[in-house]
Amino acid sequence: MSTILPLERLSPLNTPAAPTEQQGDATRLFTLPDLTPIDSDYRRVFKSNNTLRTEFCNCLKTIFLNLDADKFLALMDEILNDPSKTDAQIYNELLLRIDTTKKNFSFFAMFTSLFALKEGLGKQIAQFMRTFKKEKFDNYLEISSRLYFNTIRKVTHLAFRGTVTALCDNPEQVGLGARLAAESIIYPYTSLPLNSARWNAEKPEPHFTYKPIGDDIPDNSQDMIVCFEGLHHVPPQNLEPFTSSLTAKLRQGGVLLLREHDINPRNVTGSEGTESILTSKEMQSIVSVIHSIGNAAHKISREQEYEEIRDFRSSYQWTDFMKAHGFTRISKEQLVLSGDPSENTLMAFIKTPKSLSDLKQTLTYYNGYGRSKIDAASTFIQQGNARFAEAYTLHIQTQHSYTFDFIGHLKQHYIHFYHFVKECLSDKDTSKIDLLFSGGMAMNLFILTSATLWCSLNMLSSLPSTLCAKWNHGEKWRTVAQLNELEKFQALHEKSYAEFSLAAPYYKYDYISAIKDLWNVVMNSKESLSIRIGSYINAVLSTIALLAKAGISVPLKAFYAMQAKSEPDPLKMIVKDKQKELHDFIETWNKANPHHVVEIVLETKNEMDANEDYKVLNIPHNIPLIPFCNDLMTLNKPKIIEINGQKELYVDVLNNTAINWAPTLYSMKKIDDPKNRSYTTYKIAAANFKALSEVIGKEILYIHE
Repeated sequence: MSTILPLERLSPLNTPAAPTEQQGDATRLFTLPDLTPIDSDYRRVFKSNNTLRTEFCNCLKTIFLNLDADKFLALMDEILNDPSKTDAQIYNELLLRIDTTKKNFSFFAMFTSLFALKEGLGKQIAQFMRTFKKEKFDNYLEISSRLYFNTIRKVTHLAFRGTVTALCDNPEQVGLGARLAAESIIYPYTSLPLNSARWNAEKPEPHFTYKPIGDDIPDNSQDMIVCFEGLHHVPPQNLEPFTSSLTAKLRQGGVLLLREHDINPRNVTGSEGTESILTSKEMQSIVSVIHSIGNAAHKISREQEYEEIRDFRSSYQWTDFMKAHGFTRISKEQLVLSGDPSENTLMAFIKTPKSLSDLKQTLTYYNGYGRSKIDAASTFIQQGNARFAEAYTLHIQTQHSYTFDFIGHLKQHYIHFYHFVKECLSDKDTSKIDLLFSGGMAMNLFILTSATLWCSLNMLSSLPSTLCAKWNHGEKWRTVAQLNELEKFQALHEKSYAEFSLAAPYYKYDYISAIKDLWNVVMNSKESLSIRIGSYINAVLSTIALLAKAGISVPLKAFYAMQAKSEPDPLKMIVKDKQKELHDFIETWNKANPHHVVEIVLETKNEMDANEDYKVLNIPHNIPLIPFCNDLMTLNKPKIIEINGQKELYVDVLNNTAINWAPTLYSMKKIDDPKNRSYTTYKIAAANFKALSEVIGKEILYIHE
């Protein structure tokens, strides 16, 4: 088990100079063929201490499954017994004798190792790609290998309706082994040369490898680029132009998946529970030895081994390098396969947006962005239902439920539904068929049906209590507020239900437990017979209402389960931040609201134009959006450009004064409000939210994002 040490962040490596006849390349394993064994990677890994040796042994269980671990370690001990041997001589002897350590049927063991690798990578990739729209990914490009396309397609379910291309050493060679490795007899790849036309596989000439990608692949055409062999083998003089060509070929919004060894120092825990630290130099030795053993197993000559480029860096350095060449890292996790001592880390990047249009194009790849008018307007009734639940909860804390105005509140549900349908049909891009079969319509009908059923049953159950109250108390029947045991339970239940709904989707509520608790109260009641009879009737009707909610919740749970998520995707808010105030504001907000963390996930980078300074905020759905937006508007210059792709916002306000400059969508009186205020839904430009906030402030209730 290992963890990255956050304390020591390596500074960027200097780009090594190209080798001359007198001087070796610093990125190669052997600086000179006859170097004395003063600084031996082999001896550091196998002889310096048990920690490095133990770490390397993990490779024999995960990467080198074709080698017999005991035989291989015995061979290394035998070779290293001669202290005069250089690493070059060690490699030469290893090359000659490694076959003696191979298992029987080692070919099958290699495939077992490959498929285990692909399975592990598949899980990591699925984790990265869960926030992206599957239908946006058409064209696929793989660098230096032809192995992973089918794996990625299976685990992510991305569309991939376009081209599937591989840049590789020998594009013309497609044998049975390559097809088996790619898990496809019908070969999915169109293969193109990765290297210069002057490159010869038989000669150790790395400077002819990794030519910049040419016109065979159009610029801005690839939705996914996969580089699992890493960039550490790219010659120094080719690294920048090759990486720049990756930037050019990736479509704005597409994803680059890069896998690189992370040689940052890290903690390791030994078999006895003791902890130690692997230094960057020790990590580099482990990774280098793993490469050399792989080369020896594949019969790579000593000359080719000597010429091989090994520009190992920390993940921080690779992130900084990619940033300098037009990429933004979007993966925060350090994803490393279990048992991999080389810390081969999977990272995800996108092309850094330079303008607002680039930013919007990037966001079109993300789930939840670009919500339709149906999605935005569907929350009219959802918010109205939340206000209804809040009003009912407050009412029954001190008053009998039969005094609540069920008819008035139910009428408001139908007004919300009417304006949802009207607003959607006013949009020229929304057809009646789209509306009818939309998720928004399903949600509206769920809420409307539940509210109708619940209000109707409550009105029926309250009739006996209402008649008794009128008989006993006359005109004062509404003001008598001595609650029975069932009413007290219902008050507590409604309060807990309202609190639950603020933190989680209401279709996840445990309605069955609520029914059990309700009947437990009724059955154990010691009240008078007349009160208990009324409670029984009330309990039966309440049970029917709760069962109805539970039943209607089942398909919603199933819908979100099929999509592998239990709640909506976070909001994406674009904010113009000309004076660069946003980073400090977000840091302050998150410290004050640790359970409602907001992140800056994307931002434009255009050093030539300060006006093009835009940021994308990732805002979870459970966050109190209005307080956040109001706090945001206290800054000098930040301006909300859009929320989830909507330039126009529906904003609910509770007041008794009309706002003349803001178009009113609809308005309704707040029931039993001594201040005689109204709920009004305005339709405003996102850029005008600051002006609305300054005029109304705390009277803003909700933004229908």
